[in-house]
Amino acid sequence: MNTIDSDDNPDNPLTREQLTGKTPQQPAAPASTKKRKKVSFEQHPDDSARMRGAVMGTMMQEPHRSLTDFINRAVMAEVERLEKKYNGGKPFQPVGTGVMAPGRRMGE
Repeated sequence: MNTIDSDDNPDNPLTREQLTGKTPQQPAAPASTKKRKKVSFEQHPDDSARMRGAVMGTMMQEPHRSLTDFINRAVMAEVERLEKKYNGGKPFQPVGTGVMAPGRRMGE
């Protein structure tokens, strides 16, 4: 398993311009006013590499400007989908850190 908790990939020294052949033309999205806290999770290395490839390959066409931005947008889109489907479109009750059981669900 590979733990994702940074935008940096020390194994890949190529720049965005080298990978895409383009230079950034759009201004960066404004920073969120919410204070961010680092979160990490485990992911298979192949999936991590695929995710980074998708982010790097679409930065010029999509609104994400970093791996963190991409992950935040993807996670919150799924949270909103679940809220609409299961909670009448309202946010679920917030759950603090350390409340959920760590690890895999039983039977996995």
